[in-house]
Amino acid sequence: MVEYEDELDLLAVVEVMNTEEEGKAHVCLHDNQTGMFKKKVPLVESWDVTYSHKLFFDLETIIHIEQKKHNQFCCHVYKITCRRPD
Repeated sequence: MVEYEDELDLLAVVEVMNTEEEGKAHVCLHDNQTGMFKKKVPLVESWDVTYSHKLFFDLETIIHIEQKKHNQFCCHVYKITCRRPD
C-alpha cells in the first residue's frame, strides 16, 4: 500500500512480512521530492491482507483503520516521535 500526504509531502509505503500465523507490517516514510527514506514506524497489530486497511496522516499522527472478521473495524493511532542523535 502506498499513500501520499500532501501537507507533509511524504509518501508512506506499507511493507508486510507474512509468517505462518500473521502478517507483521511497518510504515516507511519517504520524502516525496527526493524519494529519500525518512523514518520507519513498526505497526503493533498484525496485518491481515485479506481485509481492507486505510491509513491517514496528520502531522506527527498515523491512523490505521483495519477491517476485521464479521465486518468489524478497529482503529490504531500512532504518534511519531523524533529522536535526536547523541
